Amino acid sequence: MGMDMEQHLKARRAEILAAALEVFDAFGYERATIDLVAAKAGIAKGSVYNYFSNKQDLFTSVFVESVSAEMAQADEILARTDLTPFDKLEWMMDQWFVRFGHYQKIRRLVLDVMAAAAREGEEGTLSQVLQKLYAGWRSRVADVLEQGKRSGEFQGHVDPVVGASLIMGVLDGVVIQAILRVGVPVDQEFLSALKRGLLAGLTANEKRGQEPFFHATCNPEGTGDSPRANPEKVPDPFSPEGESHA
Repeated sequence: MGMDMEQHLKARRAEILAAALEVFDAFGYERATIDLVAAKAGIAKGSVYNYFSNKQDLFTSVFVESVSAEMAQADEILARTDLTPFDKLEWMMDQWFVRFGHYQKIRRLVLDVMAAAAREGEEGTLSQVLQKLYAGWRSRVADVLEQGKRSGEFQGHVDPVVGASLIMGVLDGVVIQAILRVGVPVDQEFLSALKRGLLAGLTANEKRGQEPFFHATCNPEGTGDSPRANPEKVPDPFSPEGESHA
């Protein structure tokens, strides 16, 4: 009976989080209310407070839950000894590409999270969550880059922490521009070119036949050896298969 109750509580909490995700994305943080979340979940308002202390707690939990599963999956992949550092980094980028479609769907939530964290300051709850999240991903990517340096797969002059920060900065920038609709159209061809360019900038030239970063990314006409002329296959976030992973 105890186990049944525990499963019931977990299921109810998941239902509330799913409803809250839709409400926050549809209305934004300021206009969203616990009443709307409860109505969306089909439960009484008081039931929400059995799991979350207030709207900010619920808002933070929605964001944390949306990224915690992928971090756990990443740890499993990064711990594998049968994958090279290149393979691991490529997998991480592929996962980001899959998640891109999801970020597009919850664009209002993504922007609200960043805005709320900025308003709170460095000591705020949501700001602390973001700091921990970014530090975790930066550490994971940096570890892979360090492994690649030791194995000779990545260029020796690459600083792992700087490299990890640059990769995350580029990917975050693409997400923000796509959400605000101020950048170039992001399709599978664009993602393929981005992936190849980033990997080529890190990979030792004699490895995998990669060219230097400049030559791998700066041919917008789609001719010659440009990645746009020969895009590598990456998960398509715009396909039903890609969206199913979101």
